[in-house]
Amino acid sequence: MSTKALWAKHRRFIMQVFGGLAAFLVLLSIAQGCADIDDDAQLLSRRAAAIELQLRTLDTVYSPAKQERAVLGDREQSLLGALALSAKVAVEIAADEEKYTTHFHEQKEKVYSSFADRANRVGLAHPPQKEVSFDEHADLTPQEWKDRYLQLEVLRRVLDAAIEQRVRKIERIAPGAVEFEKVPGVTDRVLLRYPVTVELRATFQSVLGFFDGFQKDKEFLSVEIASLKPAEEDPAALVDATIVFVGIDLGAPRESKSGRDGRSTRRIGR
Repeated sequence: MSTKALWAKHRRFIMQVFGGLAAFLVLLSIAQGCADIDDDAQLLSRRAAAIELQLRTLDTVYSPAKQERAVLGDREQSLLGALALSAKVAVEIAADEEKYTTHFHEQKEKVYSSFADRANRVGLAHPPQKEVSFDEHADLTPQEWKDRYLQLEVLRRVLDAAIEQRVRKIERIAPGAVEFEKVPGVTDRVLLRYPVTVELRATFQSVLGFFDGFQKDKEFLSVEIASLKPAEEDPAALVDATIVFVGIDLGAPRESKSGRDGRSTRRIGR
């Protein structure tokens, strides 16, 4: 029988066979594609697992460093809270900038009057309040007023300590220029120093008491001896000392500026 006769007689069967074969080939191609996708998925899964393991390893390596940084950050905040002048201020600061001038004088009067009353009771001689100048005047900026409030806080602490240490006499009180210097590695803050110089007469033990008191108590001040010599009144028991008491703080960067008497702000260091 010829090919044409076979095709004519069995055309439907032949078409079904070839149709099934084509469908089989299509299914086979799809199955192969799925197998490739599955292989790719398994490869990606293995890579993801490897990366996760690496990340866990890195986390294990760097976790102590992270913890140390966290601890150092906590210690920095704790140290700042213990040393920073602004962290504990008993002097009231006016909420309204328009009232700084009158309010500051009221606070100054309050601080000095409280001291004078106690000093008079224990026989501590001291200069009158009018001789204690913070170079305060009406055209100060809000920041300059805040500096003076903080410096008044330094004076309050010093006067309280003078009574506690049984100082015999205070000759002179001179708030100085607010000083600032850069902190290595820090660009958004500077170290601020609020000095108040006091000339006084006391026992040597009383002078040592300033160091002990301001370093152990929460109201920290740096105590810097400018001069120390035996007092003429009683050289065996008393000394005349010039001490610079300094409150320290951190604040925004600022520029040097001189006040009317040259005591506004000035930069120290580089």
